[in-house]
Amino acid sequence: SSLSRLSDRERASVAIAHRLADALSYAHSEGVLHRDIKPGNVLLERDGTTLLTDFGLCKVDGDASLTRDTDIVGTLRYMPPESFSGQTDGRGDVYGIGLLLLEVLSGQPAFEVDDRRSLMEDILHRDPLPLRDGTLNLSDDLEHVVRKAIAKLPEERYATAADLADDLRAVLEGQPVRARATTSPLYLAR
Repeated sequence: SSLSRLSDRERASVAIAHRLADALSYAHSEGVLHRDIKPGNVLLERDGTTLLTDFGLCKVDGDASLTRDTDIVGTLRYMPPESFSGQTDGRGDVYGIGLLLLEVLSGQPAFEVDDRRSLMEDILHRDPLPLRDGTLNLSDDLEHVVRKAIAKLPEERYATAADLADDLRAVLEGQPVRARATTSPLYLAR
């Protein structure tokens, strides 16, 4: 099962990502988008409590905002590709969680270039470095979850943070994940 293949580091990383996805699911259900998911906005307490902070760039449904829907907001290195054209919805927050999870699992930045233009090109057109260089050694299920969360096209990502949270919970419990369901009908039979 997937559970037996998770290292302690993977299990801890997935648990943190699960708690973040669960918190964002609640925020989204209340009409709040975070729009700036990055390591500096995640606090970990000694008891395992995970806190998502800095809702300074959030968007609340129905409220007047300091930013327009077409404004580009967030930290460039962690922005989903669609945000460069001003699109924002919950799938952008899903992307942020996926990118954070990838970086924690790999121990390296997803995109290493410092030049703003090159960084935008990488975000728009290239896989993150840990997926490109072939050094990431994850269970198949966990890799499918990460890849689905950080898909370049929002419609290829998890539709909601709750869907991501469900698959992260499944990884922790050694259960089948929905991220693979379309690739292998026999997969669900196990």
